[in-house]
Amino acid sequence: MNCQTSIPPTNHLVERNVFMVGLGSSLPLTNSRNRAVWKRDRRMGIYHNTTKSGPTNKTESSNAGLEAYISNAKRDPDMLRSAGASSFFAMEIGKRLFDLLLKPGEEVNMNLPLVDLGMDSLVGIELRSWWNMVFGFDISVLEMLGMGSLEALGEHAAKGILGRIKVRE
Repeated sequence: MNCQTSIPPTNHLVERNVFMVGLGSSLPLTNSRNRAVWKRDRRMGIYHNTTKSGPTNKTESSNAGLEAYISNAKRDPDMLRSAGASSFFAMEIGKRLFDLLLKPGEEVNMNLPLVDLGMDSLVGIELRSWWNMVFGFDISVLEMLGMGSLEALGEHAAKGILGRIKVRE
Protein backbone atom coordinates (compact mmCIF):
# COMPACT_ATOMS: atom_id res chain seq x y z
CA MET A 1 0.00 0.00 0.00
CA ASN A 2 1.43 3.34 -1.02
CA CYS A 3 0.41 6.43 0.90
CA GLN A 4 1.12 9.75 -0.75
CA THR A 5 0.69 13.13 0.84
CA SER A 6 -0.33 16.22 -1.04
CA ILE A 7 2.24 18.31 0.83
CA PRO A 8 5.85 17.31 0.24
CA PRO A 9 7.87 16.89 3.44
CA THR A 10 10.02 19.89 4.22
CA ASN A 11 12.75 20.40 6.74
CA HIS A 12 12.43 24.16 7.01
CA LEU A 13 10.33 23.89 10.20
CA VAL A 14 12.85 21.67 11.96
CA GLU A 15 16.09 23.28 13.01
CA ARG A 16 18.08 21.15 15.43
CA ASN A 17 20.23 24.08 16.61
CA VAL A 18 17.31 26.25 17.74
CA PHE A 19 15.40 26.00 20.96
CA MET A 20 12.48 27.93 22.37
CA VAL A 21 12.79 30.49 25.16
CA GLY A 22 10.44 32.91 26.80
CA LEU A 23 7.94 30.52 28.36
CA GLY A 24 8.57 31.83 31.85
CA SER A 25 6.14 34.21 33.46
CA SER A 26 6.77 36.91 36.03
CA LEU A 27 3.26 36.39 37.44
CA PRO A 28 2.34 33.11 39.14
CA LEU A 29 0.38 30.84 36.83
CA THR A 30 -2.49 30.81 39.35
CA ASN A 31 -2.82 34.61 39.17
CA SER A 32 -5.94 35.73 37.27
CA ARG A 33 -3.93 38.46 35.50
CA ASN A 34 -1.53 35.91 33.99
CA ARG A 35 -2.41 35.64 30.31
CA ALA A 36 -0.08 32.82 29.33
CA VAL A 37 -2.04 30.82 26.78
CA TRP A 38 -0.31 27.59 27.81
CA LYS A 39 -0.98 27.77 31.57
CA ARG A 40 -3.84 25.22 31.41
CA ASP A 41 -1.97 22.89 29.07
CA ARG A 42 -1.13 19.67 30.93
CA ARG A 43 2.10 19.31 28.96
CA MET A 44 3.38 22.47 30.64
CA GLY A 45 2.70 21.15 34.14
CA ILE A 46 6.38 21.37 35.06
CA TYR A 47 6.01 25.15 35.23
CA HIS A 48 3.34 24.79 37.92
CA ASN A 49 5.83 22.82 40.02
CA THR A 50 8.66 25.33 39.62
CA THR A 51 6.72 28.45 40.61
CA LYS A 52 6.64 27.80 44.34
CA SER A 53 7.48 31.26 45.57
CA GLY A 54 6.71 31.58 49.24
CA PRO A 55 3.34 31.36 50.94
CA THR A 56 1.49 32.80 47.95
CA ASN A 57 1.44 29.34 46.44
CA LYS A 58 -2.11 27.97 46.48
CA THR A 59 -1.05 24.47 47.57
CA GLU A 60 1.05 25.71 50.46
CA SER A 61 -1.71 27.97 51.76
CA SER A 62 -4.20 25.10 51.48
CA ASN A 63 -1.80 22.81 53.33
CA ALA A 64 -1.41 25.44 56.04
CA GLY A 65 -5.13 25.31 56.84
CA LEU A 66 -5.11 21.54 56.73
CA GLU A 67 -2.05 21.29 58.96
CA ALA A 68 -3.62 23.71 61.45
CA TYR A 69 -6.76 21.57 61.52
CA ILE A 70 -4.70 18.41 62.11
CA SER A 71 -2.68 20.04 64.90
CA ASN A 72 -5.93 21.13 66.61
CA ALA A 73 -7.27 17.61 66.19
CA LYS A 74 -4.17 16.20 67.89
CA ARG A 75 -5.03 18.28 70.96
CA ASP A 76 -8.71 17.32 70.76
CA PRO A 77 -9.07 13.87 69.11
CA ASP A 78 -12.87 14.04 69.36
CA MET A 79 -12.75 16.43 66.39
CA LEU A 80 -11.71 13.50 64.21
CA ARG A 81 -14.75 11.42 65.20
CA SER A 82 -17.20 13.96 63.77
CA ALA A 83 -18.63 13.78 60.26
CA GLY A 84 -17.31 17.28 59.67
CA ALA A 85 -13.72 16.06 59.93
CA SER A 86 -14.09 13.46 57.20
CA SER A 87 -15.93 15.99 55.00
CA PHE A 88 -13.18 18.57 55.56
CA PHE A 89 -10.48 16.03 54.71
CA ALA A 90 -12.44 14.89 51.65
CA MET A 91 -12.66 18.48 50.41
CA GLU A 92 -8.93 19.06 50.96
CA ILE A 93 -8.04 15.81 49.19
CA GLY A 94 -10.32 16.83 46.32
CA LYS A 95 -8.69 20.25 46.09
CA ARG A 96 -5.26 18.62 45.93
CA LEU A 97 -6.45 16.13 43.31
CA PHE A 98 -7.82 18.94 41.15
CA ASP A 99 -4.64 20.93 41.67
CA LEU A 100 -2.64 17.99 40.33
CA LEU A 101 -4.99 17.72 37.36
CA LEU A 102 -4.79 21.49 36.71
CA LYS A 103 -8.56 21.80 37.15
CA PRO A 104 -10.34 24.54 39.10
CA GLY A 105 -11.01 23.41 42.67
CA GLU A 106 -14.56 24.78 42.77
CA GLU A 107 -15.84 21.84 40.72
CA VAL A 108 -15.10 19.16 43.34
CA ASN A 109 -18.03 16.74 43.61
CA MET A 110 -17.62 14.53 46.67
CA ASN A 111 -19.96 11.79 45.48
CA LEU A 112 -18.40 11.07 42.09
CA PRO A 113 -16.09 8.07 41.78
CA LEU A 114 -12.40 8.95 41.85
CA VAL A 115 -11.94 7.66 38.30
CA ASP A 116 -14.63 10.05 37.05
CA LEU A 117 -12.84 12.92 38.80
CA GLY A 118 -9.73 12.11 36.75
CA MET A 119 -7.67 10.05 39.17
CA ASP A 120 -5.54 7.33 37.66
CA SER A 121 -2.47 5.47 38.89
CA LEU A 122 -0.01 8.22 37.92
CA VAL A 123 -2.01 10.94 39.64
CA GLY A 124 -2.43 8.51 42.53
CA ILE A 125 1.34 8.32 42.99
CA GLU A 126 1.56 12.10 43.34
CA LEU A 127 -1.47 12.21 45.63
CA ARG A 128 0.04 9.43 47.75
CA SER A 129 3.27 11.36 48.34
CA TRP A 130 1.22 14.43 49.36
CA TRP A 131 -0.93 12.21 51.61
CA ASN A 132 2.15 10.84 53.41
CA MET A 133 3.51 14.34 53.90
CA VAL A 134 0.28 15.88 55.20
CA PHE A 135 -1.48 13.08 57.06
CA GLY A 136 1.65 11.31 58.28
CA PHE A 137 0.65 7.74 57.48
CA ASP A 138 0.97 5.58 54.41
CA ILE A 139 -1.70 4.54 51.94
CA SER A 140 -1.17 2.64 48.71
CA VAL A 141 -2.42 3.84 45.36
CA LEU A 142 -4.57 0.72 45.08
CA GLU A 143 -6.15 1.49 48.44
CA MET A 144 -6.92 5.01 47.25
CA LEU A 145 -8.49 3.84 44.03
CA GLY A 146 -10.34 1.11 45.93
CA MET A 147 -11.95 3.61 48.30
CA GLY A 148 -14.07 4.84 45.41
CA SER A 149 -14.90 8.40 46.43
CA LEU A 150 -13.47 11.45 48.14
CA GLU A 151 -15.84 10.94 51.08
CA ALA A 152 -14.38 7.48 51.69
CA LEU A 153 -10.85 8.87 51.44
CA GLY A 154 -11.71 11.64 53.91
CA GLU A 155 -13.12 9.11 56.36
CA HIS A 156 -10.00 6.95 55.98
CA ALA A 157 -7.78 9.98 56.63
CA ALA A 158 -9.69 10.86 59.80
CA LYS A 159 -9.51 7.27 61.09
CA GLY A 160 -5.81 7.02 60.21
CA ILE A 161 -4.90 10.22 62.04
CA LEU A 162 -6.99 9.14 65.02
CA GLY A 163 -5.23 5.77 65.05
CA ARG A 164 -1.85 7.47 64.87
CA ILE A 165 -2.75 9.71 67.83
CA LYS A 166 -3.87 6.70 69.90
CA VAL A 167 -0.61 4.86 69.18
CA ARG A 168 1.44 7.81 70.45
CA GLU A 169 -0.57 8.02 73.68
